Amino acid sequence: MEKLSVFRFILIMSLVFNVNFLLAQNSISGTIVDAEEGVAIYGASVFILGTTNGSATDFDGNFTITTYGDLPIKIEVSSLGYTSQIIDVTSADQNLSIQLELGSDFLDEVIISASRRPEKIVDAPASVSVISARKIANSSEAIDPIRHLMNVPGVTVANYTANSMNIEMRSGNGLLGTAVLPLLDYRIISTPAARSNFSYQYGLTNLDLERIEVIRGTNSALYGPGVEGGVVHFITKKAIDHPGTSAELYTGELRSRGLAVRHAYANESKTFGYKINVKYNEGADFGLDPVEDAERISSFYTKIVQPIIKNKVVDATQSGSPLIGMDYLDPDRDGNPLASEYQNLAMNAHFEFRPNENTTATLSGGYSDAGGLAIQDQGYFYNQGIDYWAHARVTSGNLFAQVSYNTNDGGSPQDPTFLYETGNRVVGKREFFVANAQYDLDVPSFLDSKFNFGIDYQDTASDSEYTLYGRNEDNDPYNITGVYAQGQSKLSENLTMTYAARLDKYNFIDEAAFAPKLALVYKLNESNSIRASYSVGTYGASSLEAYIDFPVQTLSAGQLDVWLSGQIEPHIFDQNAQIEVTGAGAYVPGGYYIPRTETSLEYSHLYNITKGLTLPGISAQLGANAALAPLVAPIEAFFNTYAGPAGTTGQIRGFNIFNSSETMSELTDVGSAQIATIDNFEIGYKGRIGKKLSLGVDFYYAARKGFTEFTGVGPTYMLTGGDLVGTWPTTVGQDLISDPGMQAAAAGYVQAAYAGAGLPASGLPAATSIALGLPSSGLALLLAPDGALPPSNLATLGLLNLISGQVAGGFTQAGQLLDGEINPLAFGAISSNRAPNDGVTHISSGYRQYPNVTRSHWGADVSAEYYHNENLSLWANYSHVSQNQWIPGEANDDDLPFPSYLNTPMNKYRGGFRFNADNVRASLSYQYDTAFFSNFGAGLGGDTPERHTFDGNIGFQIIDGVFFDIQATNLLDREYRQYPGLPIIGRRVLFKTTINF
Repeated sequence: MEKLSVFRFILIMSLVFNVNFLLAQNSISGTIVDAEEGVAIYGASVFILGTTNGSATDFDGNFTITTYGDLPIKIEVSSLGYTSQIIDVTSADQNLSIQLELGSDFLDEVIISASRRPEKIVDAPASVSVISARKIANSSEAIDPIRHLMNVPGVTVANYTANSMNIEMRSGNGLLGTAVLPLLDYRIISTPAARSNFSYQYGLTNLDLERIEVIRGTNSALYGPGVEGGVVHFITKKAIDHPGTSAELYTGELRSRGLAVRHAYANESKTFGYKINVKYNEGADFGLDPVEDAERISSFYTKIVQPIIKNKVVDATQSGSPLIGMDYLDPDRDGNPLASEYQNLAMNAHFEFRPNENTTATLSGGYSDAGGLAIQDQGYFYNQGIDYWAHARVTSGNLFAQVSYNTNDGGSPQDPTFLYETGNRVVGKREFFVANAQYDLDVPSFLDSKFNFGIDYQDTASDSEYTLYGRNEDNDPYNITGVYAQGQSKLSENLTMTYAARLDKYNFIDEAAFAPKLALVYKLNESNSIRASYSVGTYGASSLEAYIDFPVQTLSAGQLDVWLSGQIEPHIFDQNAQIEVTGAGAYVPGGYYIPRTETSLEYSHLYNITKGLTLPGISAQLGANAALAPLVAPIEAFFNTYAGPAGTTGQIRGFNIFNSSETMSELTDVGSAQIATIDNFEIGYKGRIGKKLSLGVDFYYAARKGFTEFTGVGPTYMLTGGDLVGTWPTTVGQDLISDPGMQAAAAGYVQAAYAGAGLPASGLPAATSIALGLPSSGLALLLAPDGALPPSNLATLGLLNLISGQVAGGFTQAGQLLDGEINPLAFGAISSNRAPNDGVTHISSGYRQYPNVTRSHWGADVSAEYYHNENLSLWANYSHVSQNQWIPGEANDDDLPFPSYLNTPMNKYRGGFRFNADNVRASLSYQYDTAFFSNFGAGLGGDTPERHTFDGNIGFQIIDGVFFDIQATNLLDREYRQYPGLPIIGRRVLFKTTINF
């Protein structure tokens, strides 16, 4: 149904465009150059004043705008580092040769993402940054444009490997998910099922990027839940405004090779255009250290299987069907199965329609076949799949509407997505449908107000074939419906108030998410403004966090795993539950349980676990000896009522499987998914000091209420100092022969044997005993070592010791086997009602809810850029957070009941320069992060050292239209890990050639 809706929308829009093509049009062309040097300015923005109809200059400074309105009109021209101008256009053949004066009026640039409508940066009611096409061209990043964000204040680009990275902002850093909403030409490009950034699947290229808009801070009032960190909007070049063909090729370190091609066409009337992008890249990836990370590498599975599904969940008791082995996982034959190379392909096509200045539309679609390492709180996994997307967007007058559809096959049996810690394939098939409509209404009579009214609908469909969503697979709907409104009113000539509110409803959460925003912008003059705002960010569980139901980590195949259950239902614990002993199911059908109150392991439990398999063997062994066979019955009679040996060993302690230092002994239920919020207060300044210095200063306060902590929700128990073999088997044997009944039976047996053979109760000397042939008779087991027949009372004692030794030997063997089965570090566990009842010990993990807990901190982002001249600019920025960890019991813990971490340094410094001349360009950037402590699951995180890195680029024009660049990331090769436990990031130098045909 969703696909049909897209096609109907496209058909209707096409009919509308055919009508609009009949209208008259005027084409306005011109050239924009630097006023002092007379050189062309590339990427300058040209907009018809009061509309969204705009263009940008090409490499020769030329632009063309088509308008269907009557002349005269006004156009606004701006470019980063120059003072903007407003020009009157009175005729289509007017000679527009525009000269821009050097300045720092980046504030005059038009930004769309802050208010979901065009406005100047200086007027935006949010903390914003823009990365222009000029900066993109002169950067150190040829492969993944995500890294252009590396030097933006308040933004963290988490460099996990050369191929995998994530984006975060003020709300703190995670591993897999993100609180930042990434958009590409208004389309959501993150993976909605997990709110993840798999940027290697995006197909972004530097050739096609026009600019990147960054909005810091909560934006739920306009964009909905899950945007508590901010928005990053990648805006590409329109084919109508940027026709032509360009290509870039690169090669370099880590066997890096790549190619990108952009071809765009526009008709003469500028009413139709199309473009095609193709991107391919491959190379070796950064990885783990074979010595330092040997323990982690050894935990990775060397064979990936298709898991057996039983009762709609992964059956942990059976080995799956093999899919791939070390030939696939370890092509470089170094013994490490972790992926060490990547290969990605992406292509897309766009059709653009501009029938008049008030109507624009785009139909686009794309494909990618890509994969890469991904890291989550549960450990490492490899993600790959074929991804398709389609997008239709139209702006007509005050109406904006779009629909998009994305589908990913989540990997195939030949090229699967899988977890390194379980060796299981996980099927990640997913579909994502989005529809959005917005109407802009201007009411000049009411405080010169501008209003936006919008509605959003998102629907995520997943199919894991029971490998990931388990018992929730057949009922896992996930959709969000939201409505929003925003107004901007001028309270005075210089003071503007922005007010917005949004209401969103998840289909599986009872309460709605309400996100208001209020902002005041006071313009000191046309180039300086101050801002104060209050906003609320909302977020809830992702589809993955809601419906996941599978073994996230296998600790002992068929015996012990960590079972992750999502937030769609609560975890309920039986308060009378006992500890399930790991591995005991192999000895006791249905498993073995010990009281939760025990702090030391009673020997009787070891006996009771092993007796079922041990006693039959002892009876068979004794019964095989005709002389001892009569004693089997009294032995079995003893064990029928025997409770086990006395005594204890070791210490039993409950703990959190993801944090062994955290004691966990209580059984605490865990609630289902809820809405959480972030209250954000902010004051800021954006402006220009003199003509050459631009400055931005932001202070913010964030209070996050409501937490979901991924953690072990049920206790795991460790046994420290335990002896499973040593003393207790001997005690069992001694208890047997100390039993009066057993003693009487043994004495009667001996007396009867003596009497039956006509032997004296007082015994016989060795010589006589040998002469009578007793050593070869059934009485041999009663003889002394020298062959003498002892007195009957001593023979009884010897017989009992013999039986005791054999019994002790049998239980010693059982204890040794049990010792091999039981992991003392995970001796046992208590599972919630969400774990399968399949004979395997499952450590329950999930998302513990803290709805009434609030964590707060403040922060600051400062940025400055000095434009020395039209060729050279110097820049620096600084980001600070007042606190990045909350430890219960410390003075600044905010009364949190658990440790909490932002996983970001308290201080981040960035600085550098950019140089652009006619034939030469160069840039250098420096990044310094102070040390901090990070904390994730699966042994990831810890003390993260301070980091000093440099990135650089130098390029020059070889011939007209051909540029050659040398680009380096981590130029000085100061190796680091984004977080402890992650791959080591070193230097990568690339050689890139860009050709503009």
